[in-house]
Amino acid sequence: MEKLFRAIRHGDIAVVAALLDKNPALVAAVRKPPPKKDAGQQPLGVALKTARYEIARLLLDRGADVDFIEAPSIPGRQPVINDAVEAALVDALRLNATRTESLALLTRMLDAGADVATPHPDTQRTVLGWAVFRVWRWHKEQLTLAQVEALTPVFQALIDAGADPDAPSSEQTSVRTHLTESGSRGQEPYASLLPLIDGLGQP
Repeated sequence: MEKLFRAIRHGDIAVVAALLDKNPALVAAVRKPPPKKDAGQQPLGVALKTARYEIARLLLDRGADVDFIEAPSIPGRQPVINDAVEAALVDALRLNATRTESLALLTRMLDAGADVATPHPDTQRTVLGWAVFRVWRWHKEQLTLAQVEALTPVFQALIDAGADPDAPSSEQTSVRTHLTESGSRGQEPYASLLPLIDGLGQP
């Protein structure tokens, strides 16, 4: 198992493929420490977090679970769809050449039925709420037109898959309410995200 996770971080797809050929069940392996940074994760999450997109595609080909989430004992655990969302958002915000790849991976996971409706079991934040939060985490300024254009298909993909910008949870206001309240105070990037969300078509 250690060899598999090491190969993912090094981007060695040949080794990953060979290990999965030998033991297909490794696609669902859960990493045990050390190292602590990968503890509780499955291979797909590590591939997404390290931008090893070719390996992520291979793992999906081999049946990786698009709804996996770490055990409750893992601090800051996130469903693997959130890892895909963050990869796509970071690529969009930085206008990386890989943004088409990360968006395609996110869309593929959504098409495979990844859950975007159920709030996080610990924070009660929805997947769409997570997306807004991570844009703020990576970019606390007004979004440029190029960034808005790159972010739009990411948010559209989530809404097309059933994410509802008007759905609150037991502990969180809806995404639209949050953006409206923060944006009315001129707080960025929320002020830039509100017209983006308002302009998206519904499925």
